[in-house]
Amino acid sequence: MNKLEDIINSTGSEKLIGRSLFVNDVCVGLLLPSLVWSESSDGSLSFAGPKKLAKNVQPNSHSVLQALISIDAILFGEISELSSVEFFLNEPTASRTASYIFASSDNCKDFLEKMGGISRGAVLIVGCGGIGSLVAMNLAGAGVKRIHLVDADFIELSNLNRQFFWTASDLGLNKVDVLKKQINSRFSQINCTAEVTSFTSKDIEIISKEYSDVIITADEPLGLGSDIKGDCAHKIIASGYFHGYLRMEVGFNPVSVKSESWNRGPGFIGPSFGPSNTELAGVLSSFVIQRLCGLISRHDPSFSMEWSSREFPRRCY
Repeated sequence: MNKLEDIINSTGSEKLIGRSLFVNDVCVGLLLPSLVWSESSDGSLSFAGPKKLAKNVQPNSHSVLQALISIDAILFGEISELSSVEFFLNEPTASRTASYIFASSDNCKDFLEKMGGISRGAVLIVGCGGIGSLVAMNLAGAGVKRIHLVDADFIELSNLNRQFFWTASDLGLNKVDVLKKQINSRFSQINCTAEVTSFTSKDIEIISKEYSDVIITADEPLGLGSDIKGDCAHKIIASGYFHGYLRMEVGFNPVSVKSESWNRGPGFIGPSFGPSNTELAGVLSSFVIQRLCGLISRHDPSFSMEWSSREFPRRCY
């Protein structure tokens, strides 16, 4: 038996069995699965939870439980809710995302609503190269159940050092077909579809009605989506790079630079840098997941972020 179980079980009314907290033999809550704690030489305990650090806690049941509650390390709920939360924590393909969401939830009902929001998400990804392919895999891994991939490009040799879901044997194949196969081989519960085509802004406006979020990482044409207006605009999350600068834009601003204003120079080689692609994909994926589960409001105004890939620590301009 774990020492925390020993301490809490030392009184008659509360029992900790694994993660489950019982009061008078009724399960009332679950212990934070990512909880860490330590013991000092004087026997006092410290606990690290989502909200803060509880230090110098006396090793008795009442003190420990009060400390755990104070740092949001226990989610309380009804029996049926607790059982559903345990299902997510015990499901290998969901447990790590569930642990992450657990740490930002107020109670079991809130946790289940957040996980349900992720599951109900339907995401359109336009552009499935270095950024978009990683976003697609991150979202599928987090439990987004419906993903539609759009890209007209074929896999070429220059992709292999910065786009990680194809190999030399895939050269000449459509990116979205290979990516769809990769996703389906990992996550059988995901409805992943693919379309080998190029989208215009008008195409995105029309198809976006079917999706909760629209991610644009395509680099053809330049500025794709910048002229999108209306209900579709608030669904847009776009990203890309400019020399050594990385950019993310949520909800296009009507004054964004239009694609026809810019042309590529002769002998152009896009500065697609593998680590930058990975960084941008992580930011986009995290934003979408947290918006799906309600941690970020869909009613927040549009915004843009730009930062240098060469500057540490990161600072947005």
